[in-house]
Amino acid sequence: MIFSENNLFCLYCLKKFELPQNCPQCQKETHFFFSKFGAEGIYQYLLKTGRKALFLKEEKREIINYFLKNNEVDLVGSLFLLNPELTAEAFFFFNFSQFYFSSDLFLKERFIRILEFFSRRIPKIFIVSEIINPEIEHKIKTGEIINEILKERELFKLPPYKRLIILKSGLTHLQKLQQRMEEIKKEIKRKNPQIEIIGPIFARPFFKQKQRFFLELILKIDEDLDFNLKKILENIKVDEIEVDSDRF
Repeated sequence: MIFSENNLFCLYCLKKFELPQNCPQCQKETHFFFSKFGAEGIYQYLLKTGRKALFLKEEKREIINYFLKNNEVDLVGSLFLLNPELTAEAFFFFNFSQFYFSSDLFLKERFIRILEFFSRRIPKIFIVSEIINPEIEHKIKTGEIINEILKERELFKLPPYKRLIILKSGLTHLQKLQQRMEEIKKEIKRKNPQIEIIGPIFARPFFKQKQRFFLELILKIDEDLDFNLKKILENIKVDEIEVDSDRF
C-alpha cells in the first residue's frame, strides 16, 4: 500500500482507501505510525538534533550548489533526485532492505546502480538496513551483483534481452486515468498481441504531483518486432501520453 494525504492506495488494483479517524471497535481517535523513515522524517530528525540540513524535495540547482560549497551540511532526499555531481564525506542509504528485496522488477536494480555510482565518488558508504546479510555486502563490494542483475534481466525479459518502452499519463481523477490506460493497453494488445504489457501501475518515482495521479504501462518488445508506437497511438491525444524508452 502507498500512503498519501491520509489515504492508502493499493499497488495492484489502485483502489483508494480512506484512513478512519476513529477505531471501528472502540470509537477512540486513531493514530497511525509508520515503521520506516522516509526522507522527510530523517530531515526533521536531523533538525531536532541541531544539525544543519537541507531537504531536496525536487530538483533544485541552488540547493545542490549550496551543499557543494558549504561544510558540515547534511543533504537529505530521494535517491531519484540526487545529482551525479554530488561529492560528500559520507553517504547513508536508508531503508536499503526495502529496495533490495522489493518485488518491483526495476526498483532493486536502479538503486543498486545508484549505490555503485556513488561508491566511486564518496569515500564512506553506510547501508542502513533491518537485515544484516554479509553475502549481499560481499556481492556489492566485489561487483558480483552486476552478474546477478544480468541473470535477473534475462529471467524477467528485460534489456538487453527485450526492448522496454514506458507509457506514462496523468490526471487528477485516478479512476478516469486508470480507464484511459486500460483503453491504451487494450488498443496495443489488439494491434500487437505478442507484446507483453505490465500495468497500469503507479508511476516512478512519483505517482502523485500537485493533485495529479500518474500511471504507467510497461511494454516488453522483441528486438526484431516491427513496432510502430506512433501509429498505434494515432487516435490518442499526444499531450496525454509521455513516452520513455531510455530509463533502462
